[in-house]
Amino acid sequence: AAISLGTLATLNVAATLSIFQRVPRDKPEPGSLLHGFRTSGYHVANSAGNHIDKFMLFYFLAPEALAIFVVAERIPEIIKKYISAVRTILMPGFSKKTKYTKELNRKIYIVSALISVALAFIIFAIIPWFIPLAFGESYRESIIYCQLLLGTVIIGQSSQTKMTFIMSRYDDKGARNVILGGNAVRVLSSLIFIPLMGILGAVLSAALYRLCTAAFVWHHLRRHHLADPPQPKVR
Repeated sequence: AAISLGTLATLNVAATLSIFQRVPRDKPEPGSLLHGFRTSGYHVANSAGNHIDKFMLFYFLAPEALAIFVVAERIPEIIKKYISAVRTILMPGFSKKTKYTKELNRKIYIVSALISVALAFIIFAIIPWFIPLAFGESYRESIIYCQLLLGTVIIGQSSQTKMTFIMSRYDDKGARNVILGGNAVRVLSSLIFIPLMGILGAVLSAALYRLCTAAFVWHHLRRHHLADPPQPKVR
């Protein structure tokens, strides 16, 4: 794994440096390259948070239970990647907005509701028969964990879309606070719950991470990007 991932990382760095050298210095938007370098550093913490629960499960669980988790998270991880790709498409449109308006918030909630309905359909109508068909009856226990992990995706997908807006504003502070804060919660909860509850602890850790990330995102939007921020009450 270290060799394969290290090779990919080396190729990515080489390609990035090559493209960077070919970009004229007067072409990028002011601050865009520096923002990209900074947020890349924050995403290192995000990658660590993504894998800490796997490390903890590998350390504390038997191989059979670990196999159950690997199968359970496979479908949620694939779906998360597709949803993330859709959010990337939204980035140019978000970058043209000067403020996070009520209308934009309403549209995000509508899209999030549609995605949530689709995910709920997958959870209840597809997962129960697909996992035994694809992986065999011995992995039937993975069904409930897969459903719960997909449920955590529903919890977090609206806030991740709002996070895309924050990133489109070249908001280094917002990216830092949300990414580092959310992953601190995930790592701490994994260290607490996985030794006590096993796979269910990993699911609970993911749910807490997404709930806290949603809170961090909304707090930052409310303070720095909301078009009509609520005024403090005068006593």
